[in-house]
Amino acid sequence: MFKRLTAWELLGLLLVIVAALLTLAFIGAELLGIGETNSRGILLLEYVALLPAIVLVLRNEKAVGRNSHRVERSIALGLILAGFVALTLPLAWALDLGVYQADESVYLFQARLIEDGQLYLQDPPEIAPADLHYTHEIIHNGKWFGKYPIGWPALLSIGMLTGAAWLVNPLLGLVLLWLTHAVGREVLSPAQASWGALLLLLSPVFSLNTIGFMSHVLAGVLVAAATLFYFKYAADSRRLWMIGLLACIAAGVVVRPFTMACVGVVLGGSSIFRLRRDARRAVEFCGVSLVFAGLAATAMAAQHYVLTGDFWVSPYGLGPDGDIRELAVGSDNPLRALIPRIGIRVVDTLAASFPLLLPLALYALWRRRDNRDVWLLAAIFGVLIVGHWLNPVKSGSPVGERFYFEGLFAAALLAAEGWKQVVSVYAVRAWLDRGLFCALALIAVAMSAKYSATEIWSYRRGATVLADAAEDPPFAEGVVFVEASSLLPDSHRYNLNRPGDRVLYLPDPGPVRRDGILPHVPWNHRAVLRVDPATGTAIWTLGESP
Repeated sequence: MFKRLTAWELLGLLLVIVAALLTLAFIGAELLGIGETNSRGILLLEYVALLPAIVLVLRNEKAVGRNSHRVERSIALGLILAGFVALTLPLAWALDLGVYQADESVYLFQARLIEDGQLYLQDPPEIAPADLHYTHEIIHNGKWFGKYPIGWPALLSIGMLTGAAWLVNPLLGLVLLWLTHAVGREVLSPAQASWGALLLLLSPVFSLNTIGFMSHVLAGVLVAAATLFYFKYAADSRRLWMIGLLACIAAGVVVRPFTMACVGVVLGGSSIFRLRRDARRAVEFCGVSLVFAGLAATAMAAQHYVLTGDFWVSPYGLGPDGDIRELAVGSDNPLRALIPRIGIRVVDTLAASFPLLLPLALYALWRRRDNRDVWLLAAIFGVLIVGHWLNPVKSGSPVGERFYFEGLFAAALLAAEGWKQVVSVYAVRAWLDRGLFCALALIAVAMSAKYSATEIWSYRRGATVLADAAEDPPFAEGVVFVEASSLLPDSHRYNLNRPGDRVLYLPDPGPVRRDGILPHVPWNHRAVLRVDPATGTAIWTLGESP
């Protein structure tokens, strides 16, 4: 086998091996505490070292001729799903209720309220809003509530009832992998559907965003399901598929409204375009769309009325103290921020995805440029990039860019098709095909280990310890001040309060301001709770000060 290699092929393979080892060493340095890895460094190695080496190999592979080819074999979907379970479930179980984003804490707070049969806590203590305020939570007209739509907290509350809230997102991740495979079968082929699901699984931005309590995985499931129904409706025009498509978009509005608006423009607009020569079906599609839009708007308006007392006033339009504020897209110039904002977010996402995913996806788009289904997959991912360029909100994503998560399945399918096109055009030998894939997969696994270590030790460990400690407070009624530390950099992120509890958790304002708070709570017991950075354990200090 190796006797057939040319000198150029040997040089190219050597460069591939060296580039892969450099990337692995770069990632391993941080795991060993030797250096610091960042997204830009990983991407630099992939595109400056690894990609040219692979291109060199493939150019000379093509020169050999087209006498050899790879026989496509579909990877069993069951093995992919089993791999996902083995990767994410132990991590999700170990982290349990540990959170990183303030949004996660709000979702858990809302889920606890829904589990108790309500949408808000009535009559919070008469404490200054600055002392009672948690990030993304509001006190308005004697009501204490989170600002987010009800869809995701409602599903999360089911996990609360079973005592396994940590399991909800991993289970949704399994569904999303299956839907990715199903969409791939409709648009590409069974083999490419499996490869697309595998590339998605091997992307840390996917697997590590399916733990925790963010709403992106549910929204991703609804986007992928809507895409599947779209392709089925385009194939045979059955009303059932149309209803499924529009129902998923409407459901997504009460989960992540902006994301679903972006995707709805693509799927809805493409559906109307396909039906442009069939007036009856086009009118039917528009009519059913209006019905589902009305249902989604009614659900949102009902939540607004219960929380704010006004159908037209969203919790997003209220400040932390309940005052109505003006909503604004952003104060900076979107055109001025175009390059840095999109650049940073895309770089972070690609650095945490399967190596060289973007070139593979773009190659598929070029090779299949006459196929509008392939363009639609690209549009689903691209519209999220464009949409969140216009939205200047920082995501604070620890792994990749979470705002693009809902379209990642489409990018993975395009990358799988791109890999197939490379193998076909360059007549890549089977052993070289497998070798290149294994090298890239090894890098992807190393990246998953790197991001997993960061996720556990740097971001969520302190919150996990805090949540465990709150399960067993030192008294039945009283006030607990949660003190910030290096493991809990902002105590305003972590709301541990539960409906019906007589233990009130507050962000610690410091010893002086505690004295102004204590007279407003009806209990005499108080304590300070902190997570010790040195030992990683929770420390309770009874009394007014530590």
